[in-house]
Amino acid sequence: MAVSNIEIFNDLTGRILAELYLNFPMPSYLGAGAFVESAMQMSEQHGMEVPTKDAEFFIATSEWLIRAGYIHGDVSRYTYVSEAVLTAKGLEVLNAIPQSLTSGPSLGEQLADAAKGGGKETLKALVTEVLGIGARLISPIMGIP
Repeated sequence: MAVSNIEIFNDLTGRILAELYLNFPMPSYLGAGAFVESAMQMSEQHGMEVPTKDAEFFIATSEWLIRAGYIHGDVSRYTYVSEAVLTAKGLEVLNAIPQSLTSGPSLGEQLADAAKGGGKETLKALVTEVLGIGARLISPIMGIP
């Protein structure tokens, strides 16, 4: 069964946010090669290496996270994001403690653990919760009840 774009997005988002959470506040270099199996491929048409579809998806995910206000960074059209760091919103969301717990590890800590351990279902659930909290934080600012 083919993996959906949303599943790939959730996986990449979780791993990107975990990486930035673990390195906060230091800016990071996010190379597609660290997040996808193969970042570059030889193009016979152009006679040079070009980004793979997976690398393009990584860049699109990173750009979305920047536009949505979770991270800041300089996106290369090729295969990397330089000077990547969590924004205040991104850090606030990742420092949140899930509603199901009264104390315990933050979402960022859980995301980092899931990203290291390869728990894709856990990572997916955490990304959904993180993006939901982020949407609830920004909604009042945009006049959405």
